[in-house]
Amino acid sequence: QMAHWGKLDESSGNAMDNIGGTLGTSTASGTIVYESDLQRDKVFHFNGISGHVTTATFSNPSSNEITISVWVKSDDTNNFLARYTWISKDNVYLFGSNLADRQICFVTYHDGEYKYGVGCYTIPAPPTGISANTWHHFVGTYIGSGSNAGLRKVYIDGVEVGTGTVSATVRTLPVLSSSADIGYDQEFLGFNDGSLSDVMIFDKALDADEVKQLYYNTKEKV
Repeated sequence: QMAHWGKLDESSGNAMDNIGGTLGTSTASGTIVYESDLQRDKVFHFNGISGHVTTATFSNPSSNEITISVWVKSDDTNNFLARYTWISKDNVYLFGSNLADRQICFVTYHDGEYKYGVGCYTIPAPPTGISANTWHHFVGTYIGSGSNAGLRKVYIDGVEVGTGTVSATVRTLPVLSSSADIGYDQEFLGFNDGSLSDVMIFDKALDADEVKQLYYNTKEKV
């Protein structure tokens, strides 16, 4: 089920460990600090200006279903408002937060455009929003065919917080052979400000129980 796993725990060499796919060697660029973390062991800290990881060229694991999982720690709650900087694959998907609408979204590409605003989580205003300097687990899922075609969901810390159905003529994901960027938004050209760990791509849409189990299985690495 897991196609690719970017541990982001190596100070040199390949940041993305390929499991069951053809992701290949990735490249870290710009200013990224490789640091120790009490909960997640070794992580990448991005400076919000230039640091990002570019994967090798790869195709989507499936045009019908996908799940993306990532652990995120923001230095400041406002950093959650930077655009989709956790992982992006141009003209396929974006995952992160939406500056304008204070939302966390998994955005997919259909009919020649990104379909925004579906299945998102609206971040409450401070101080009840997402806490800074704390690790949170974010998951986005998508189903492109069958009775649930177009269904997108967002989970935070193992709990479903957003769901909606994309309206599109073609609901399957584009199967493009291209690279993805971690810590950088290929659409709006923004950089992540904070720490990222364990980016995982699955070739199916995990259900609620599977997402919760993934949360607990990856919650602590030390």
